[in-house]
Amino acid sequence: MTAGNNYLLTLIEGTEYEAPYNELSAKFSSKIHPNVVELGNGLDRIFLTDHGPEHIKWVIKQAAELCSQGKITMSAYEAYIVLIAAHLHDVGNALGRRGHTTRIDEIFQLIYGPLGFNKFDANFAEEIASTHGGNIKGSKDTLSTLDADSTFFGKPVKPQLLAAIIRLGDELSEAPYRANHLAIEAGKLPTGSEAYHIYAYGLHTTQIEAETRSIRLAFWLNEKYFMGPLEKDEGSVYLLDYIFDRTVKTFDEAVYCTKYMRGALFFDKVHVEVAAYDDRTKRRIKKVAYTLRQHGFPSRSQGHADIYELAPELKNYEGHGKLTGETLAKGLSEEAAR
Repeated sequence: MTAGNNYLLTLIEGTEYEAPYNELSAKFSSKIHPNVVELGNGLDRIFLTDHGPEHIKWVIKQAAELCSQGKITMSAYEAYIVLIAAHLHDVGNALGRRGHTTRIDEIFQLIYGPLGFNKFDANFAEEIASTHGGNIKGSKDTLSTLDADSTFFGKPVKPQLLAAIIRLGDELSEAPYRANHLAIEAGKLPTGSEAYHIYAYGLHTTQIEAETRSIRLAFWLNEKYFMGPLEKDEGSVYLLDYIFDRTVKTFDEAVYCTKYMRGALFFDKVHVEVAAYDDRTKRRIKKVAYTLRQHGFPSRSQGHADIYELAPELKNYEGHGKLTGETLAKGLSEEAAR
């Protein structure tokens, strides 16, 4: 990836950090990232969505977009740490999906020595990367474990801000590239992975709209995927219900990361559009649209908020009662029978 219009890459261009970052990026992109999914799948017996070089490019792209739209002032050193953290954040999957955020150091050590990286820089980047999900000491509030401001070897840094950028950039990096298109089209997705891959397959737009404090997500999917439950881990879920869960997670992550953006970015809405199309005509036959935002005082202090609290329009959608994956499937079936 060249600097171009990428804010983060432009910041390190021509500095002492450009050469070591380019070397690390090349090594990870050729030796580490392509193997992460394969190794993780073998250990956990699951079929991961893409965590390879393309995912890293997307995380960097979205992180840079957040910085640009938020007009975030960042030093070349801070940009360097964010870029390294982007490469590190998911490498722990190579040792298994579960607890992958805690295994970053194990993987980094495999390549750290040959590159001769400054150990302090490596540790700082690992710390930033390890807070992108999971929990620390039983708490999902991982960003609070970092300092708001610090100084490393005379360089002022903002650890919480940098980690929030990586965390939200990762959340906003879901897209069709993460799905295995061949397995989907052939109907050969391994057991337990359908919901994950089809969700990514249909998410064609993820748009950051800082001026309106919004994130926009748009899906376009064959109606057949909405007609019955999809396999997910050991169970099953209707696609629309899974979209509800995942878009609520996006809302939660956006609001959570906002707390650590130092006022540069503020998100309080996620707009979602879900379109089901007819496979024969390729025309849209159903559109579901909703906006996630907080209404009144939050009723839950832990975990995800309820979709019907954040988007009350779904309680009686288009006058047909509560919209769920099952009721959508029923409606599509009735429409097809007419």
